[in-house]
Amino acid sequence: MFALWTWADGAVGPAPPVGDVQTVPLVVPTPDLGGLKVSDVDCVLIEPDRLVAVPLDSPGRSVDAAAISCRSASRSSARACSQRLPIRG
Repeated sequence: MFALWTWADGAVGPAPPVGDVQTVPLVVPTPDLGGLKVSDVDCVLIEPDRLVAVPLDSPGRSVDAAAISCRSASRSSARACSQRLPIRG
């Protein structure tokens, strides 16, 4: 996310206070395939130990499918997947 933010001309600076909503320009996909645009996105800084309990919407079909694939993989493969993907119950 940092790379997308700096690519959208975000300047490096101090982090906002924990829990405060801040609008940040991020590069996000457009509805047409392969398109990108800079869009203002509301973000909140969350402590890492509380991140796992945050209710998040589905990131999309491709990530959900990869997570399902990871859950059905062998134990060693699933461990590698869990380090890359947010696997939901």
